Amino acid sequence: MKQLKNILVATDFSQDSRAALDEAVLMAEKFKAKVYVLHAVDKIQAYGPDYFPSMEEIESVKSRLLSEARKKLEREVKRVNGKRGVAIIPDLRYGRAYDEILHEESEKNIDLLVMGTHAKNTLWQKLSRHLSDKLARQSICDTLIVRHSSE
Repeated sequence: MKQLKNILVATDFSQDSRAALDEAVLMAEKFKAKVYVLHAVDKIQAYGPDYFPSMEEIESVKSRLLSEARKKLEREVKRVNGKRGVAIIPDLRYGRAYDEILHEESEKNIDLLVMGTHAKNTLWQKLSRHLSDKLARQSICDTLIVRHSSE
């Protein structure tokens, strides 16, 4: 396996994402790598068929979503921080998750992207590709997809 210096964990705060973060920390310990933990808050749709919110409403919702996501991200980092002497750096972005993860990869010179997988329980989920599937194809670095085990 090649030397890893920078590992990126994309999180949506699910059990799968927690398992991915735990796995990334184990790998970072072995390779003495940094772990970047990224959560992207999706942009707010500024319009609907019958509703056009004001800029103040959009900014208020955006601010609330970012604040809530920041708290969750801090809790996730705190859960694993200090374990095994690994540097864990949180990052919060606002935009389309797919684009923001790819930007983070190139900006931070990421060697490995670690993500959780998601169960495909409904017909729609089985027919559509998940973000992790798309990123595994388009990522500029190696990708590891981790599944949460309930054992």
